[in-house]
Amino acid sequence: RIGGLRMASELVRPEVVSFLDRMLHDPQAALRVEEIPIPGDSAAVGQTVGWLGVNDLDGALLLAIRDQQTGGFLFKPPAETPLRSGVTLIAMVDAEGRARIERRLRTGRVSTLIRRE
Repeated sequence: RIGGLRMASELVRPEVVSFLDRMLHDPQAALRVEEIPIPGDSAAVGQTVGWLGVNDLDGALLLAIRDQQTGGFLFKPPAETPLRSGVTLIAMVDAEGRARIERRLRTGRVSTLIRRE
């Protein structure tokens, strides 16, 4: 099944598949697609996606969130989407971007954000 899906994707979107393969498997690549869970004691619990400000960080782009309760994905979540324990952020990030997100989840401090000019 996985092989069939992979072949179909390669036929329909060859550039996208090539990009993702390189990004995910190249040890020199700066960007990765990462899972970042929101822990129960996070400052983000009860806040919104907009409060978290992932897309305002250099080196970070929020692609989706996954709710462990429903198992569903919400792609490009709106700013007003609530955050709670059991939600996993799916983000394209570099190492520093991931660290900034994790710091924000832990501390809730805006000062950990680096906004793009």
